[in-house]
Amino acid sequence: MVHVLGLGMTRVVRIKPRSDVPNTAETANLEEGLEKMKVSLMLQGVGISVINELPEELLYLSLDGIKAEFVDMTATRSLEVDIQDCQIDNQTLSTFTPVMMHSNTDMPPQFLKFTAVKDNTYDTIQYFRYLSLLVREIWLTIDQEVLLKLLSFIDYIMADLKNSKKPAEGDVDEM
Repeated sequence: MVHVLGLGMTRVVRIKPRSDVPNTAETANLEEGLEKMKVSLMLQGVGISVINELPEELLYLSLDGIKAEFVDMTATRSLEVDIQDCQIDNQTLSTFTPVMMHSNTDMPPQFLKFTAVKDNTYDTIQYFRYLSLLVREIWLTIDQEVLLKLLSFIDYIMADLKNSKKPAEGDVDEM
């Protein structure tokens, strides 16, 4: 009997004689650790600008040190996301507080750490063996001007989404 096991970057091949074949319970335990798929993402940083309809830049979000890993195994699925640092800058011209949100750099090494391990052995329930969310202490200062502009921008987006869901006058639903 031949088994191929994935251990990190290494593949292990086990060859056993026919008389030494394990029973089905032992085979199930052996396959429990097999990786079916592993996806890793590492980004040094990402920046996102929020620009309203005028166009006027309202906010700039920067995320640094992004690491994500998804592992799908026979018995479990896991997702781990780490973000080292996060900052949101107020981009309005008349602001007194250009840094709207930043993390406290004296705290633990990650700004955000999320981990979830889901057990695949149960079909009828969603069972998580482990679920964790850690967020570092943040400093938040919101200027009234940017807050009002953000609320206006959200209203604009919601109205646009509502209008895009309405069918045009000439459209007829076919069955």
